[in-house]
Amino acid sequence: MKQIMGTIISLLIFFSCQKDKLQPVAPFPREYELTNTPEGLSIFDFSNYGIYKGVVINSQDSSATFKLNLYNASNTTFGLFYLNGIAQDSLIRYSKDNSGLMAFPQKVDTARIPLNATFYSTYFSSYRIGFGPIVGFNTTANGISYNIETQLNNNQTLNAVLKEKSNNQVYCFEGSYSCLDS
Repeated sequence: MKQIMGTIISLLIFFSCQKDKLQPVAPFPREYELTNTPEGLSIFDFSNYGIYKGVVINSQDSSATFKLNLYNASNTTFGLFYLNGIAQDSLIRYSKDNSGLMAFPQKVDTARIPLNATFYSTYFSSYRIGFGPIVGFNTTANGISYNIETQLNNNQTLNAVLKEKSNNQVYCFEGSYSCLDS
């Protein structure tokens, strides 16, 4: 009996002390990284390209923030989804169908967004199809007028979005707020 217990303990120690197989670290969730300066580049201040930041609130009393990057210091467009101060997911751009809605099955849109097109609209969602929010975004030429529509937790939301310029940082905040500032 002592020999069997000794063998079991030896095997347990042997298998417990082996090196773990290297597994890729999931990029999300991760801590929110607040920058000290605007991320928007001056060459895109009066363009539809650049950084757009928004806050959403849905009917389940949950809120989130988004950052959309349209070719700002990058050759791709993407979004980041933040919840409870933590980056939860990255969002990629998906193709639309003939009615202007996100096409199903979802297919990544790799076409370049036209610079200062009269009007441009697109959809962003998680790279993990079927998870996370769906963000509809549209903008006009020169980034003068823009809108965001978000589906968060399968509910419609109230949305606010601003374009960040090189000289004017946009701060997004989720949670309760009481102060004299707006």
